[in-house]
Amino acid sequence: MALAALRDTALFFLVTVPLTAYMTKDPKGVWRVLPFALLALARGYTPAKTSSQVDVFKALKVVSSLLAVVVVNASQLGVGSSHAVVVTVLGVNMLEAALTDLCVSGLPNALCGALLVASLANQPLSFMKEPGHMFLVPLTWPWVALYTTWNGAFCYGVGFAWSFRLILVAPLLVTLMLDEPEAWLGARTYSLVLVQVLRGSQFTHIFTPGQSTITKPEGAPSTNQAWRAAWGIANLMAVAACWWAEWV
Repeated sequence: MALAALRDTALFFLVTVPLTAYMTKDPKGVWRVLPFALLALARGYTPAKTSSQVDVFKALKVVSSLLAVVVVNASQLGVGSSHAVVVTVLGVNMLEAALTDLCVSGLPNALCGALLVASLANQPLSFMKEPGHMFLVPLTWPWVALYTTWNGAFCYGVGFAWSFRLILVAPLLVTLMLDEPEAWLGARTYSLVLVQVLRGSQFTHIFTPGQSTITKPEGAPSTNQAWRAAWGIANLMAVAACWWAEWV
């Protein structure tokens, strides 16, 4: 089992990290990957048959993630986006998760997400808009680290597959590959849509529900509520401490 998990994780990063880096660095990269997105929407992200909060979140996330891709890619192509647009799109994406967390009894982690959204006003969100360049946003590393652990706790709390937590690591690896830490937000935007595309299209067996260690069967229980609560409380305490120290 451990060997299978290592194999699936390695394959996951071999697929996702180069593609994310390609889209992050090349403004035209996302359009060359777009056919997979159409297949994913057709196969994996049709309107949910149930009406649970998580199903609603999935539908909203597809729309808001694609909007974020438009904003990032437009800036790469030289169209540009204002500070207010970047903050609004990022904030809305995060609040969707925070509200979903709140609806499924994840209050501490939901509060952590809300504080991170509020702290965006303190982030130095000036960014490059020259055509042919990466989308560079100088978010502070404490904020990025808190975002990563907050989103990881959210994905765990609502029972998403392990792949949705692994994909949080991909943007960090991309910034190291490109030697550009300010490329994190662009890489996170593309990696989020990419994992939705790969999951929806079932690109390889590792993205097929129940066929690998990182993508569980639909409906399979995976959340330990005590661990979920502890993780959320730790996140809330960390963001509160960083806020007090003015690190976020």
